[in-house]
Amino acid sequence: MEKRLKLVALGAVVMLGGCAATPQEPDMPASEVHPTPVCVGEEQCSKMWGRAIEAISVTTGMKLMTATDSFLQTYPTTKIGYMNGQVYKEKVGDQKYAIRGRFDCGGYSWCNQYRNQKQNLFNLLTQGYDPVTH
Repeated sequence: MEKRLKLVALGAVVMLGGCAATPQEPDMPASEVHPTPVCVGEEQCSKMWGRAIEAISVTTGMKLMTATDSFLQTYPTTKIGYMNGQVYKEKVGDQKYAIRGRFDCGGYSWCNQYRNQKQNLFNLLTQGYDPVTH
């Protein structure tokens, strides 16, 4: 019994040591995140909202659970490598809307280091950035 307890404790120390030794890629500074997408007029807003629908899935790795003309939400996840996402189309002026994405890990901290990178990707894709041509 005592030997088994020592093995369990040793295994825990090795696992924790491995996690602590794994370097975490730093997130980009918030000041470098591409600005929130803003559209003006029905035609531009319709195009950007269509891109936002695709961008939330690309950014999070998840399928859409809810899609309306002003709100998007992915299915929730707790899997490493995937994020939860919500997008809001918010009126900010006469025929002018901000398309705000929000990304998280659903209570887990593993993705904190990626939030700004994911936000930047979402903003760029929604505004029409094409990584193939750039």
